[in-house]
Amino acid sequence: MRPHIVLIVSMMILSQPLLAAEVPSLEKLELDLASNDLGTYQRAAQGIAALGPAAIPAIPVLVQTLKQDQHRIGFATHDVARVLGKLGAPALPAVLEAFHSPDVEMRLGAIDALGELGPVARPTVPELLELLRHPNSDHRVAPAAAEALGKIGAVQPLLDALNGKDPALNQTYVIQGLGASGAKAAPAVPRLIDLLRSSDTVTQMSAAQALGKIGPPARAAVPDLARLAGSDLNFVRHAAGQALLTMGVPEAAQAAEPYRLHEERVKAFFQFMGHFIDHPTWAAWIGALLALLFGLGLTLRKPPSPLQWPLAATSLVWLIYSVWETMWQQARVGGAPIRIDLLLIYPFLAVVTPGSLLFWLAGFIWPRRDQS
Repeated sequence: MRPHIVLIVSMMILSQPLLAAEVPSLEKLELDLASNDLGTYQRAAQGIAALGPAAIPAIPVLVQTLKQDQHRIGFATHDVARVLGKLGAPALPAVLEAFHSPDVEMRLGAIDALGELGPVARPTVPELLELLRHPNSDHRVAPAAAEALGKIGAVQPLLDALNGKDPALNQTYVIQGLGASGAKAAPAVPRLIDLLRSSDTVTQMSAAQALGKIGPPARAAVPDLARLAGSDLNFVRHAAGQALLTMGVPEAAQAAEPYRLHEERVKAFFQFMGHFIDHPTWAAWIGALLALLFGLGLTLRKPPSPLQWPLAATSLVWLIYSVWETMWQQARVGGAPIRIDLLLIYPFLAVVTPGSLLFWLAGFIWPRRDQS
């Protein structure tokens, strides 16, 4: 054997113990599940999942972590639930015990895990259906139960409820469950298409989302979804447009093209305006520039035209916004939440600024008042 081949083979053999030593033990991974660092926690969950059946002894620790998983980043990350789902039937008894816990957070985590377990958790279908008939005081429980029912594959009871055979079940949650069932819910497509034509916007949105998740078997819904994707109601338009984009059939993608272009324009606009969050002084410079233009108008035309005064007001808005953004950023702690003020300020500035500039220009040709 050639010397360089012998050297390579020898290095590979010698490196095996080192590679094995880099794999954390199950005990270490269990400890990392309790970490407050999201990256460490997620790596631990992935490491346990990679162990396969060897991770079965970690089931009690995983189940206890379900509660923590519900609010790690403000909402569930589903990491531990997915690990339990991969472990399958051996995890079911412990998950069932958590499902019957009086602690709502623990129950939510267990419901999540039942969904990830899929058909293995079919014995829990009657209890999950009861959660839809008699919703818990916590608004998160019924939607989680609906999602779990869909993942488990309980299509028939959900389909019966959709067709009016079990009126005690909340229709919105039933539709959500059918969507979570994916292509298995194909028999529900005709009824869901009927619901797209409902006058109730919540029903329209729910049906659109479910049809998108059902996928290619829902292609008959494309014309109705295309109509709703042009709706003036933002949430309805978004639900229908996303359903077309995710359905996975060419005709749906083609019908979604106007929606996709619209969303790209909206995204580009907010990305542009988002620069003012990182650089509040930019807004101050724009306000100062508009004020300078207004002042220039005063010197070029006396008396000033009434059409030129909106530019002064727009300049003031930009300056106030720059101060507001600077103060807000100095006061905030942690990440930025969804801010309603931006949803109002950005569109307002985008419309008013070019409009006031046009008025300012028009002011130069506006007939002067008689000075005599």
